[in-house]
Amino acid sequence: MNLLSLDFAGYFLLFFVGYWLLQPSSWLQNIVLLLAGLGFMALASPEALLVLLAWTALIWLLSLYIRHGGRRCIANALLIGMVVGFFFIFKYYHAMQDTLDHWRVAVGLGVHLPIMEMLAPLGLSFYVFHSISYIVSLQRTEEDKGRGALPREHINGNPDSFFALLLYLSFFPSIVAGPINRAAHFMPQLLPMQPRRIEQPARAIGLIVLALLKLFLISDYLDKHLVAPVFSAPTNASPLASLTAVLAYAWQIYMNFSGYTNLVTGIALLLGFQLPRNFNAPYLALDLKEFWGRWHISLSQFIRDYIYIPLGGSRCGLLRQNANVFIAMVLSGIWHGAGLNFVLWGALHGAGLVVVNLFQQGRRGPHGKRWLTFPAPIARLFTFAFICLTWVFFRASNMDDATTLLDNIGHITPSMLVHPSALIMWALLLIVMGYRWLEKGKLALWNGLSRLPLWAYPPCLIVAITLIFMLAPAGTPGFIYANF
Repeated sequence: MNLLSLDFAGYFLLFFVGYWLLQPSSWLQNIVLLLAGLGFMALASPEALLVLLAWTALIWLLSLYIRHGGRRCIANALLIGMVVGFFFIFKYYHAMQDTLDHWRVAVGLGVHLPIMEMLAPLGLSFYVFHSISYIVSLQRTEEDKGRGALPREHINGNPDSFFALLLYLSFFPSIVAGPINRAAHFMPQLLPMQPRRIEQPARAIGLIVLALLKLFLISDYLDKHLVAPVFSAPTNASPLASLTAVLAYAWQIYMNFSGYTNLVTGIALLLGFQLPRNFNAPYLALDLKEFWGRWHISLSQFIRDYIYIPLGGSRCGLLRQNANVFIAMVLSGIWHGAGLNFVLWGALHGAGLVVVNLFQQGRRGPHGKRWLTFPAPIARLFTFAFICLTWVFFRASNMDDATTLLDNIGHITPSMLVHPSALIMWALLLIVMGYRWLEKGKLALWNGLSRLPLWAYPPCLIVAITLIFMLAPAGTPGFIYANF
């Protein structure tokens, strides 16, 4: 069930009314919230619900082992094995069957591999990520209260912690594509000491309207008119159309994913929950490290805390630090997909971060002063160009399509850049240069709307939503990150 569909709107409205009729009982609200989450999964796919329940049971058993004094290294090994096994079965095995069968024949194995067509359940990645956060936070309860440990009353003293775990993993606003809710931050919200209330209702409604604007008007338009026609048939695309499609995709994926985040953040606020910030004007980044501090922030922090730091982080010297960065980003690429194009996307970002680290280490003179810097507009444009290059591999269906697109772009001539048909390409590029002022304008508009009297909100909302649906392309947009 698409969160932008009328079916979901009706589903959420019924749930929303029942949910707040049960205030001030957070316990009864949680029961309704859990049923809504399980119902959302079941409507999307009954098989997905079964997988979620099975996975939750395994995580619950592992938590029992930890609570009863189980060895941490064994618990971590079991968790890693479960995560790798689940991803391999549901996400990678089908894509790798031909390759695995080829290797089987090459080494002379007579055993045939089973043919499985297991569809990855909705939200698989995100409830696995949430589970990792839960287990790690549980392990830290007694050891370190300042590093994301779960409060004792939410674990050891709570007889309903299986219920709380299932509620945490099935929280439907963020189950499709995040953001990743850390257990130590989110579980206390699920088990509050005080009755819930709607958080910042004006901001919540504003975020939902902003999401509709991004998803219906901008992201969907860019996809249907500039991106999909080229990426679906790159051999038929001209050099200029190929470059325009790449620039358009950079804005499409940002508007799509940040729009989804705005939508679920607004929904969560209406239910009394605060979700973590997931975007902070990422194309304002002056280098790749800053970009990953602004793009999909919850995933970036997850990679840092649960992959990069356990590998050794920056504690073992510059060489090991950069190796850890590269490995973490390659694993991020593999998470996004089993194709070689995703591996290369992660490797390019890993190599780019290594270059940034080495540059930042080497650009200081003998007295600690920076001896080499770039003007902010140049640094921002160069960073954006590198990100667009990597988006080619991220969006393309396979490596052949990606190389075809890059080859097309390589045949651009100066005369093409001054042709009237290049106007859209230049507009997309100029948005990058004016992005800083656009963000300031958006903030000023947001602050102005927040000062409107309550009676002004309904007519403004009616006008905004009417214009969005009048101007938007036909159909319901999808969520790009729901595929991961």
